[in-house]
Amino acid sequence: MKPLQTPGAFSWSELMTNDPEAASIFYQNVFGWSLESMQMPEGKYLIGSLNRQPVAGMTYRPVPEMPVAWNYYVTSADVDATVQKAVSLGAKILMVPFDLSVGRMAVLQDPQGALFNVITYADHEHGADQSEYEAAFGTHGAFSWFELRTPDIKAATEFYIGLFGWSVKTTQMAMGDYNVFTVDGADMGGIFGVSANEMPTHWASYVTVNDADEFVLTVKKHGGKVNYGPADIPNVGRFVMFEDPQGGKLEAITYAMPA
Repeated sequence: MKPLQTPGAFSWSELMTNDPEAASIFYQNVFGWSLESMQMPEGKYLIGSLNRQPVAGMTYRPVPEMPVAWNYYVTSADVDATVQKAVSLGAKILMVPFDLSVGRMAVLQDPQGALFNVITYADHEHGADQSEYEAAFGTHGAFSWFELRTPDIKAATEFYIGLFGWSVKTTQMAMGDYNVFTVDGADMGGIFGVSANEMPTHWASYVTVNDADEFVLTVKKHGGKVNYGPADIPNVGRFVMFEDPQGGKLEAITYAMPA
């Protein structure tokens, strides 16, 4: 499965921050990304790549009030139709569909409050040379898992199944039910319940690393902050929650066995 060409797949991760250049150097150091920049109407846009394949973008926050955060794009065959369907399922439109150089996108908020972007790429061949998604589980620096944390796991799961047609299977984890969603035959992420008092509803992501314990040392060496871990997830792997020097939060994981 190639996310850039697969409707319903998470296909792009983007950091909005107050200092993209400094952030890009941090991620280059901890993930081994190569960097390139391109000029957009909104300003410089920095791209991190692995093995000559782009994996993430970094840019300035559009408004100072917006927190530093990673945002995630889901591929759509027709953004306008996806937005209409999302609204019918209870979502809110935060940015109506608009065109940009790579395609047409919109920003949505699901009924529980999590933000996500949907995009239709302008070039239908965009991503034709992209590696299969499953390779991300064994590639240091690749986004490999996307996770929704929500106070209503049942309603959230029904919303995304209705919107994107995901297949979902429920597994038991230490924190309770964990709904794994599958896109075009590939397990891509999970949905699990958290108290509204514990944290706001949001999408998060995990990036594969070779060694979670060594990764902690690398994060600290380059000015990042470790918020939790390393800790083991039985039968899954060892993970750490961290943030870059500008405050962008991610999780890194070393999987217990090859995917």
